[in-house]
Amino acid sequence: MPSFVSFIPTQDVHVDTFFELAPLSGSDVVYDLGSGDGRLLFAALERGAGRAVGIELDADLVRKARERAKSRGVQDKISFIEADIKEVNLHDASVVLCYLTPMLRLL
Repeated sequence: MPSFVSFIPTQDVHVDTFFELAPLSGSDVVYDLGSGDGRLLFAALERGAGRAVGIELDADLVRKARERAKSRGVQDKISFIEADIKEVNLHDASVVLCYLTPMLRLL
């Protein structure tokens, strides 16, 4: 993983803010660019999203998020892709979540 990328978990107190800005319905497909442990995507499903897709560079975080999906019984509604966000097609997305640091502008 490039050294400029780090996992910065979204604090639980901020999760609601994402979905106040983007209310969800069952027809929504939510993508999270840099999904980390998947917390925003699991919250999206809880708030009514039809599907959720996480894009994450860190293989260990992808593995943990997939395990978490399986343990919650939502593996049919959520997927995690180990990839660079710049190389992923977002054509299915109706909502895109991301937390980007200023360093990403340099790429």
